[in-house]
Amino acid sequence: MSAKSTTFKLPPLESGDRLTRYEFERRYTKMPHLKKAELIEGVVYLA
Repeated sequence: MSAKSTTFKLPPLESGDRLTRYEFERRYTKMPHLKKAELIEGVVYLA
């Protein structure tokens, strides 16, 4: 019996999102077209 693979689509970063550093970096790496995004005290800021 083979294991069923599940794929998850990450939501895009949006200004004002409240994320952990881990989640921010995970989403940021999946958005190569994004030029600048910052996580300041858990809040996402997009340029």
